[in-house]
Amino acid sequence: MASNNHSLAVRTSWPVLAMLGAGLLAALAAAATNETALLLLVLALILMLPFLPVVQELFRANDADRLPIPHVRDVESAQLNAQLLGALRARAAGNSQRPRASGMLGSILDRHWDVGARVTHQSEAGVDRGLYATEKITIETGSSLGIAVAEEALSIMPGASLSEWGYGRRVEVCGGRLDGTVVGREILVSGDCTFRRLHGAAIRFGFAATSAASTLAAARDENAGPQSLPAPRNERQTIRGDHRIADGEVVRADLVGTGTIVLGQAARIEGSIKARRIVLERDAVVTGCAFASIELTTEPGSRIHGVAAVDGELVMNGGTIGLPGRPVSVSAQDISVYGAATIHGEVRVRRYGEFRHA
Repeated sequence: MASNNHSLAVRTSWPVLAMLGAGLLAALAAAATNETALLLLVLALILMLPFLPVVQELFRANDADRLPIPHVRDVESAQLNAQLLGALRARAAGNSQRPRASGMLGSILDRHWDVGARVTHQSEAGVDRGLYATEKITIETGSSLGIAVAEEALSIMPGASLSEWGYGRRVEVCGGRLDGTVVGREILVSGDCTFRRLHGAAIRFGFAATSAASTLAAARDENAGPQSLPAPRNERQTIRGDHRIADGEVVRADLVGTGTIVLGQAARIEGSIKARRIVLERDAVVTGCAFASIELTTEPGSRIHGVAAVDGELVMNGGTIGLPGRPVSVSAQDISVYGAATIHGEVRVRRYGEFRHA
């Protein structure tokens, strides 16, 4: 990306800046005993004033570096889930020998586990327990469970809570509270809920499991197949203050803004974007990544193909982040989703995540 080239330019400029500083100090020492030299030095400094913004830009490497993605566990959700499934399948097959495991996996396997085929959990006293089903698990309204692992489907009813880990090839969240990690090939969130960490090939907010829209979206993703991000571009544009990209305009560059950048309807950035605030209006597209220090807002039909990271709040009033077959990470201090939105990859919330119907 252009930001990497810029950071390299800044690093290589340090020796030059050090030499200039040493020369300036030597000139000041000589000028202290020579009035003519002092006058020439003052004149040189005045002539350099127009170039101060350039010097400032050299020192501002941080405006081109991406915002940090929060630290996560060394073991990724998908890898940990595969290890957990292997151990539980062996236990269900009658192998009582516990596999060697440490860290989070060891902590999960040390719990008391109940095993069944199709299980409905209806208890509030299940936070310290694990439940494994060869087919489906349903966590009923008002129930609490620590760990739920189902080979086929996991359903979480309104008012239910899952505190640590959940997996199902298909996860249906009709409401409730998800305080831990939920992993699934497809996660459908149809009811008001809170969440912390979700991982799936497709995470669809505002889609009911049996809705025509959900079926159509899944078929469209499957037909699209794996996609790749565009090759990085070297061009970089710095935008001072607030700026709006006109409806339908195409920008082929990486944008770095000091204020708010608004992408008008159907506007397109073929590159990445970073600013204090970013707004993608209806059908706007960013083919790279998006990094915001305060807020990132997406409207229906908008798309971000790459990573999205926000130091503040991500507000999704619709739109899509990621590509089918090309999962990305989405992280923010807070995430609020209203209406139909899709994320391909992993969602990480540092403080509070919620879905509410529009």
